[in-house]
Amino acid sequence: MIRAALLGLVVLLALGVGAAPATAQTSLLLPEDAVDLTNELADAQAEQGFCYGYVARINGVATDVGSSTGGPGQPLDMTRCARGFALLEADLTWTCDSCEAEDSASVAVQSSLPDPPDTEDFERLGIEVGDLVSDNDDVAFIHMVAAMPLLVAEKGAAEPVAFDLPEQVPAADRPTNSPGSDFLRQTWPMLVLFGFLFLLGPLLWWRARRST
Repeated sequence: MIRAALLGLVVLLALGVGAAPATAQTSLLLPEDAVDLTNELADAQAEQGFCYGYVARINGVATDVGSSTGGPGQPLDMTRCARGFALLEADLTWTCDSCEAEDSASVAVQSSLPDPPDTEDFERLGIEVGDLVSDNDDVAFIHMVAAMPLLVAEKGAAEPVAFDLPEQVPAADRPTNSPGSDFLRQTWPMLVLFGFLFLLGPLLWWRARRST
């Protein structure tokens, strides 16, 4: 009877751990950061005649959209991009707190260029794709978008422009996941409790048998 009760408690606790909610999906950028970023892209377009835009998706949902042709929240208007365009697409996967799978990110640049910027180009500038699932994910994303006019000019498709990468951007006011699996970080107290109950069950059962 005691052992059955302990097993029931373990099951209930396990169900509680499995029901942990996933991190909410919110924008990477603060509104003021999105305004500053798209203004910089518009300045680059005015100098180069080349259009720029970005899309960030978290768990498949588009959370951030902006362009040099329309500003924050506006997709790239291809009718205004006679000379060419570069659109950065970032896909982030945030796992739930109790999941064993790791957070991940991928980046691609859709462009009229025959050889568009890629992850190796960003890494040469010190911008790592993995930073998109760190506590500084907004900074990494801004740096990637801001680097596109530099990379387009480097490939000879447009004139070089003065385009400074932001040194520090306030993190968005939202929950963030640390890179890697959250399972052990979030559930180690429960795992310790499970181990204790697992060892305690046979001991209580043995003592109950001796007392009968």
